[in-house]
Amino acid sequence: AGKALAQYENQVAIYKYLEKKIENNPVIIAEGCEGEIDHGANFNGWTIETLRKHTTSSEFESIMAPVFMKLKAKYPNSNIVCGDNLKDIELNNLAFSDLRGYAGYYERLVQNKKDPEIFDKYKQSLNELAGRKVSNPIEYTRTESLKALKKSKELIESRNHSFYEVAKKYKGQEVYIVIGGIHAQHLGELFKKDEISYET
Repeated sequence: AGKALAQYENQVAIYKYLEKKIENNPVIIAEGCEGEIDHGANFNGWTIETLRKHTTSSEFESIMAPVFMKLKAKYPNSNIVCGDNLKDIELNNLAFSDLRGYAGYYERLVQNKKDPEIFDKYKQSLNELAGRKVSNPIEYTRTESLKALKKSKELIESRNHSFYEVAKKYKGQEVYIVIGGIHAQHLGELFKKDEISYET
């Protein structure tokens, strides 16, 4: 089932790429964890320990678990470190949730402006969500969407500072930071500022 997911191709490509580099003992900085790697941490039902039992399978690279977990399971002595901030992840997820929610309301309110019955249903639902009567629901949801977007961006940048501080500890070594593309531009700016060479 994992092969049908949108991220499948990239996840497998990143895993294969890093597996080829593993013999050089690079530092791999992982997204989604902070401090020490928790071998019991569960993702889609997988832990590093359960992944370890499948490392000889021809389908191992296809398992939809974080790349760093698969690498740690197959290469226990690999130099994999956590680079994220768990509090920021939690707040980032909440901001993304707010963004999706308010943007969804905004879209449906705009689509149904000419249909008072449907528009009023969304407006009433929004009033319940807001805990008050919203006088202009379209403007309210637009403003709240933009606030959530700004908060998301701030939290992504805060998380990037965490990755960057961890990466700086290994200056001069071969370092790979495995993160979502949304982080890349700002993180690159941090490296440029300190004249640290990098490629995406």
